[in-house]
Amino acid sequence: MTCNGIVLPDLHWKPVAYEVKAAYCPVRFSRPEIWSAWQTSHAFDRFLLRNDCLELPLSAFFCIGAVRENGVVIAEQEISLPCLQAGQKQEINVSIPHEKKAGCTYTIEFSVRRKEATFYAEAGEEIGLFQFDLESGPAAEDVPVVCDAPVYTQTAEELVLDAAGTQLRFDLRTGHLSSLSKNGVTYLTDGFSPCFDRPYTGLDAQKGWGWYAEYETIRTQSFVCGTPQILTGESQILIEIPFFQKEQTAPPIDGKMVYTLRGDGVLSVRADFYFDRSYAAVLRAGLECIAADGFEKLSYFGRGAQESYCDRLLSAPLAVYESTVTAQHFPFVPPSENGGHEDTRWLCLCDAAGNRLSIHAKQPIHFDAHHHTILDYQTAAHDHELPSRKETILHLDAVHAPIGGEMAWSTAMPKAHAVAGGDYHMEVEIRLLNGQENG
Repeated sequence: MTCNGIVLPDLHWKPVAYEVKAAYCPVRFSRPEIWSAWQTSHAFDRFLLRNDCLELPLSAFFCIGAVRENGVVIAEQEISLPCLQAGQKQEINVSIPHEKKAGCTYTIEFSVRRKEATFYAEAGEEIGLFQFDLESGPAAEDVPVVCDAPVYTQTAEELVLDAAGTQLRFDLRTGHLSSLSKNGVTYLTDGFSPCFDRPYTGLDAQKGWGWYAEYETIRTQSFVCGTPQILTGESQILIEIPFFQKEQTAPPIDGKMVYTLRGDGVLSVRADFYFDRSYAAVLRAGLECIAADGFEKLSYFGRGAQESYCDRLLSAPLAVYESTVTAQHFPFVPPSENGGHEDTRWLCLCDAAGNRLSIHAKQPIHFDAHHHTILDYQTAAHDHELPSRKETILHLDAVHAPIGGEMAWSTAMPKAHAVAGGDYHMEVEIRLLNGQENG
C-alpha cells in the first residue's frame, strides 16, 4: 500500500500529482456559462474568474498572461485582477495584442502565482495555469510541389523506393517497413506496425481487475499484412498494404496502411483502423516504429510537460517542449503505462550529429517514446528489471484509451473518455533531415 497515492515512497511526485494540483487550484479561470439558447460560443476575450479560497482575497496573488503561436510564447503581460474576496467571482475581459498568421494555432494562458512566501512555498510560486483556445489565423495556402517521380525496385522479398536521397525498404514477408534512411543515415529500423496494446494501468493491473478481460481480447490477437498495391504517378509513388487478423478468434479488427513517397523525399503515412463495434474498450489504435540508436533528443508540439492522456489534461498545457527519450519514462511501481502526450501536432527525434526525424500530424495524435517495449513493461515487476534499449520505441496513435486518472478506489472507466470499437484514422508526414539541413 506504500506505493499508492500521488507520490512515490520517496515522496517524488507522480504525474498525477500535477493533475491534483491543477484541479485543486483555489483561483480559477474558465469560460463564462452560456445562458441563452441563441449563444453558441464564447467571446475569445471573455473569462470567468473565481476566488475559491477559504480566506485569502485575490490580492494575495498576481497573474501573468501569455499568448502562444503554434505552442511558442509570442506575447506576455501581467493581468490586472479584480479585488475579489474569498468565494467571489466576476467576468473579466482580457485581450493580449498579437498578429494572427496564416495556418497558425493560438492559445492564451493565465499563470496564477502567490505574492508572498509561506512556510510551504516561495513567493512567485505558480499555483495554477489555465489555457484557452483563441481564434486561429486564416488557412494557409497549399503550395504545389514540383519534383521528379521516385523510383522503385522489387524482388520476391523486398520492395525499395528511392527519392531525393530518401530510401524506404519494405519487407514483403511481413508487410512492414524494414528501413527508412537518407543519404546513408538510418532513421527507422522497423516501422509502422499496427499496434493495439500498451503496458498495464490501474484499469487492468491483473486478471479479474477492471477492464482486464476486455483488453486481453485485443492483446492476444496477431495480425498479418496482405499483398501491397503499387500506384505510380508523375511526382509520387503510393503503396497500399492491408492488414487483418491472423486467426479469426475474436470480433474483426482490420485496416490498411497507405504510404506515399514524393519525389522530393517527403513521406506520407496514412493508417485506417476498423474495430468491430462490439468491442467495449480499445487500448489504442496506432502504429509502432523503431528509431535507430542515437535518436535521443525529443521535441514536440503537444500537451506536456508531464504525461497527458484523454482523462488527464488539466496539468498539460498545449505548447512546444524540449526533452529526451530517457526522460519520458516514469518509474511507477510496478512498471506501467507512462509518458504519453495528447493533442500532438508534431514531434522530432534528433541524434548527436543533428540528424532529425520530423513527424507532422494532419490531425492531432497521441504519442509516446521510450527505450523500453510494451512487453518489457508488462513483464517487469520492478523498474530496475526493465531492459534499457539503445533504440527508441515510438508509438503514434489515432486514439488512446484513458489512463484511469479520474478513479480513486474504482476500476470504472469514465464514460466521457471511453474508447470503444469503431473506425479510426490518422495521417502523418515525415521528413528526414541530415545534419544542419533546414526543414
